[in-house]
Order: sequence, then structure tokens, then C-alpha cells
Amino acid sequence: MKQRRDAKRGADAAMIEGVADAADAAWPCRRLVRCFVSALTMTMAVATPMTTPVAAAADVSTAGTADGAADDNILLLRQQDHQWHRSLTQGGDFAELNSLLSSAVVSLPSVTVSQNLMTLSANNVACRSFSIGDVRLQSESAGGVHGNAVRVALEVEELDASCSFDYSYSGMLFFSGGGWADVVTADNAASVVLDLSTSSPSHSLSKYTPSRVEVISCVPRASISSMTFHGGIEGFILNALEGMLRRRIAEEMGRKMCQTLRSWSEGGAREILSNFGSTIDGYISQGWGTIDPLWSEKAMAVPARAELLEWNDPEVGNVGRWLRKGLDEGTAYLRSSVPDSSASGGSAGGMDMNANVLLREHALNQERALDVVLSDVPFLGDGGRQQHQAVDDGTLLLWEGTDRLSTSSISLEAVRVRGLDTMRRFDPLDTLGSHTFRSRLSWSRLSFEIDLVISLRPSTVADSVIKNPGEVPPVTEHVTVRFALSDIEAELALLLAIDEALYSDVHLISVLDSAKILPCLLTGVHDLRLSSLSVKVGSVAPPTLEGFVGPGLDRLGGEFAATFARLYMGTMLTAMPGFFRNDVREMAENWVRKAWRDNRADYGECLHFSNAGNSGTDDGMVDLRDLLLPPSEAVAAGASGASPYGDLVSSHLVTLMRDEMLALSDDEDGLPLINSRFVRPFTESLSGVEGALHLTSLEGGYMYEKKDNDAASPTADEAK
Repeated sequence: MKQRRDAKRGADAAMIEGVADAADAAWPCRRLVRCFVSALTMTMAVATPMTTPVAAAADVSTAGTADGAADDNILLLRQQDHQWHRSLTQGGDFAELNSLLSSAVVSLPSVTVSQNLMTLSANNVACRSFSIGDVRLQSESAGGVHGNAVRVALEVEELDASCSFDYSYSGMLFFSGGGWADVVTADNAASVVLDLSTSSPSHSLSKYTPSRVEVISCVPRASISSMTFHGGIEGFILNALEGMLRRRIAEEMGRKMCQTLRSWSEGGAREILSNFGSTIDGYISQGWGTIDPLWSEKAMAVPARAELLEWNDPEVGNVGRWLRKGLDEGTAYLRSSVPDSSASGGSAGGMDMNANVLLREHALNQERALDVVLSDVPFLGDGGRQQHQAVDDGTLLLWEGTDRLSTSSISLEAVRVRGLDTMRRFDPLDTLGSHTFRSRLSWSRLSFEIDLVISLRPSTVADSVIKNPGEVPPVTEHVTVRFALSDIEAELALLLAIDEALYSDVHLISVLDSAKILPCLLTGVHDLRLSSLSVKVGSVAPPTLEGFVGPGLDRLGGEFAATFARLYMGTMLTAMPGFFRNDVREMAENWVRKAWRDNRADYGECLHFSNAGNSGTDDGMVDLRDLLLPPSEAVAAGASGASPYGDLVSSHLVTLMRDEMLALSDDEDGLPLINSRFVRPFTESLSGVEGALHLTSLEGGYMYEKKDNDAASPTADEAK
């Protein structure tokens, strides 16, 4: 039995020897979103203490009774720069994570104590069944007047475990023996304090990213609740040496905790600062200077046969005049305000721009959020060099790493943008060049939501510290990262190159069908690009993390977000112009060009029109009943009702005419609306008097005579 026990404990020790640090895993983190979620996973990994042996030793002091009796507080904390605060935790706060830790096995160095020619040694010391009560991450601004540092305290509290070891003893006159012992250790803790600062004391965190890590202190607390010996040991040896052995084992436990915590926190912090720093600094450098908004126009290749419409040329042809008129009317429509209850929180009487209303009706979901198509987001990869894997559940795998404790992964589930339908400024199409428009937009607030799946599974590598990994359930968390931008002002340049020659053969009747108007118009677009995008952001709200099942991880995620805000909110605000100028512009341009390619008709679809099935048009004559009347009215009038000329006139223009011109007004006169909306403004523009035309006889004809503005208005009979 002893041989089997020795073999088992020897295997445990060999399995632990040289445990790899989780922070050594590859972190392909070159983009802001991936940096944030990777750092979050690294923070979660702190709840796996005592798994990484390193050389640094913790400064601890021991205390025990004079006779070596048991003492539940073997190691005393040195109250240095901070004090311990027991968290108000509840049982099960870290239940999911503890289910993974419970199968880990960690070894400690052998210990030997001696007194009065008696020696007691503990070998093959192994601890298992770990359980964590709380992990806390606290931070505060530091660095004096320049504010170039943040002090971070990372605390692991209420760490319980059970240990075992083989012991041997010897004394004078060849007195010796051995056996094994079980140890229960509870309420252990360790805290490490670090300073994260910029490269120079004069470099404020509002303008520079932190790059330096300094460990200020590490304070452990370890205690042994009970130690039970098996195999027979003389009582006088226990009385003399057990207290010393407890202290030494507790010292090694405290040293191991601080070694691991110092190594992880310092190495992990350097990794996080390096990744975030390079990413944010890259965006800051990309945001400097200006980009010529006409660069796409200047670099555009134009075929010799093309007849590109010049938007800034007043002498345009018929097609150009119609397109320009359409754009002007469309712009006026988008900027006009209409009643909309959603703009006033659901109450009646609210008004909003048509542009916001159309976004809500056609681009946003029922919760007024834009669901971003993940495949269209360029900054999820390393500049397009890395392809992410789509996993079975439809998420996008961002990162995966394996060490001897666990296999960790981060998957992107969804991205949403809220507030796009709250534009307060919309100047969509100001002519900037021959083929380029400038648009100015602004929002009070835009918020972003990123749904992530974070998974921790037992490691299955050959030297894993997890016993029987197949029996340990994985830890899966669905979390949402939220952050918001305020006072956003955007200016973009849109290249819209129209080839008039492509419209020359398009039949008018092809665009009388409302379903074909946009596809046929898009056939004449030679090129469409978002040439530039410049954005000014007033402020960035700190990110929040929500959705952890376990309250412990939820609390830890919130503390990480607060620390992140102290470190990076200033530089993130500075980096926003570069982020929008490059990544967001690229994503928006991809979306615009994809919509153009997917919705344009084949050129031949707009060149000829078939009216087969309408017997009334075989002779080339147009049946006005089918052209002007809705299908049901056309059938009643004896026509086919099949809308052979499309539905633009019959279902849209005629309906618009009836509702906006022929309907009776609410005025006292009860006349059709065409009088107030067309006749009166038109006649006043010609004669100066509403409803009256004054003709002056001239040789060969008549001309309009415009009266003075103070001329008497015509009587009702005259107006008629």
C-alpha cells in the first residue's frame, strides 16, 4: 500500500513540476475589442492561485506558541501599504470556477524541522481540492500631480485546500519511523500591490498609455487548521516538532501564493499593457494629420467611353438634372420632421427627422439597435491577416490558449450599436468635388454592446495539473461588454460617380415599377466609395461588464472595468479619430459597396420591357386605366389590373396626388388641397396675388403682369 501511495504522490509531484504560467500563452491581440476581452479572461485566470513556481520569495513572519502547540494563525500579515478587508461574499460566489480548481493538484517543497537531536521531514507535499471565497481587484489613481500611474491591489481571499505528505522521523539511538499525514488549510489569503505607470513621470495617463509595471508589495496569509498523522509516531516527537512543521509548511504555502500572485500579476500586467498600448498608440498615430477627401476621386480609373456626371457643373444634361433634382428632393425629405411617437418615448406629439424614422423602420431591430454582421467587421482580425474560426454555435472564435490548468477561449457572439436613430444633425449631400459629396452628421450618444462567450475547460495536455479532466465540467460565461460615446460629430466624403452613358438606353418604363427603380438607377453607378471619415468624440463612458452567472466573477468583471477606465479612458478618447478613420470607415465602405453590388440590376434588365399578357397594348397603345388606376379600380374600369406598366404611377403617384392634392382641406372653404399647395403659390409667384393672373395685351400675344404686393386681393369670384 505504501508503494502505491508513494507512486501516486510521486506522479502528483511530477505532474506539477514546472507548471506553465497561463500568461505565457500566445495572445494574438492587436485590436481593441480583442485586447479588452483577452485581458478580461486573464483577470479571470487569477482565481487559479499556486500553480506557477517562480524564484521570488515573499516576506512573511511566523508565530507560534512556545511549546510548539497548534496555532490556527501560523503566519501573520505585515500591514504594509494596505490592510485586509474581508469581502461580504456568499457561499457559491465562485462555484463555477471552484469546480475546475477542485481537481487541480499543486506540490510544495519538502520541509525538515529539527530540535534536540530529533528530526521530522515532510516529503511529496501535495495540495488539492482548492476553493476560493473571493477575488478582489481594487485601483486608485496615483502618480502625483501629473497623474501618470494607477495603483492596483489584487487580493485572493478565503482560499481553502486539503494537503497530504509523506513523513519520516528520526532521533537518537537510531530511533526512526514514518507514515503519511493529512492537512486541512483554510482561510488563506494573499494580496499584491502594483503600480502601472507611463514611461515618464511627466506623461499623464490622459495622453499616454501606461507601459511600466512595478510590484510594490505582496503579503500572504496562510494557516493550517488541522494536521493528522497516520502510520504511528511517538507523542513526544509530535509535541516537540509538530508546531515547527506546521509553521514551515504554512511558510511554504504563503511563499507559493505570493510567488504565483507576483508572477502572474506582473507578467500578466506587462502583457496587457503591451497589447493595449500598441493598439491604442497605433490608433492615436493614425488619427494625426488630415486625409484628402477627394483622394478616391483623383485616383479613380475612368474608361474612355464613360460620361461621368459632374455634380458641381451647373450645365448638366437631362439625366444629370433629374438625378440632381432627385437627390435634392431626397435630402429635403430625409431632413424634414414628421410626427413620431418613438422620438418622445412613446407619447403622442413627438417629432423626428425622416432619416431617423427610416433607420428605425428599415435598418434597426425592434429594440432600435443595429445588429452588426460580424463578417463585415475588419478590426476583428489582425488587419485581415488572420481568419477567425466560426464554431458550431454560430459564434466567432477570437482567441484560444492552453496551459496545464485549463484551455481558455473567447468567442464573439454579437455586436450591437444603439442610438443611430437619434441624429440631431443631418447634412447629407453637400457637393465637395466633381463626383464627391460631403455629409455632416451628429449624435448626442452612441452605445455599443459586445456579447462574448468565455469558456474555461480542464486542460488535457499530457502534464495537466487536472486529475481526470473528462470528469470536470467546463465553465462557460455569456457576458456583455457595454461602452458609450457622447457628443459625436462626424464628417464623411462619399464618392458617387455616375456614368450618364449607362442610362441612355434605359427604358423609362423600366423604372415605372417601384421594385426596379433603385436596381436600375444603381446600374449607372461607376464607382461608390467612402473616401474619408473624420469623427470628433466629446467623451467616452467607462465600459461595463454584465452577465456573469457567478456573482464573484460578475463583481470581478466590474472591478476590472473600473481599473481599465482609470488606465485608458483618456487615451481611448484620443484614439477615437484614428479608430473611426480606419476601421470604422473600412467597415462602412464594405457595407455600402456590398449593398450597391447586391442590389443593382443586370444592365440588360433595364433595357427592354415585356408587356405580354396585356392584350390592350399589342398595338403599342398605352391603356391609361392600367397606367393610372390601382389594380382593383383598373379591373372595375375594364382593364387588366395586372399593372403592366409597373406600380409607380398607379399605386404611388396617383395615391400621393389624391392624398396630397385632391383631398379636401380642413379650411373653411373646404376646397381641394391643390389650391393651397400649388395654385395659390404658383399664381402669386407670377402675378403677386394669390389665385389671380393678370394678363397684359402685347403685339402677338399676352404676358403676365405682376401687381404690387399691397394690391388688393381678388374677390372669391375673381380668384375662381
